[in-house]
Amino acid sequence: MKAGRPGCPVQVFGLWLLLSCFRSAAPQESPSQDTPFKIEVNVNRVLVQVVARDAQGQVVRDLK
Repeated sequence: MKAGRPGCPVQVFGLWLLLSCFRSAAPQESPSQDTPFKIEVNVNRVLVQVVARDAQGQVVRDLK
């Protein structure tokens, strides 16, 4: 997995965690103005790292 890829779940979670820390640290004016916070995530792809090997156990490269 490449670290700089946009939309990476780890990066999204880190950003959410950072923003939620700032949100909870900010002084709240009154409880009635606090709106519920909702995160919805839809995943269309899953990265699976696979190594293909031949009968002798050697790595097979450039599969198409």
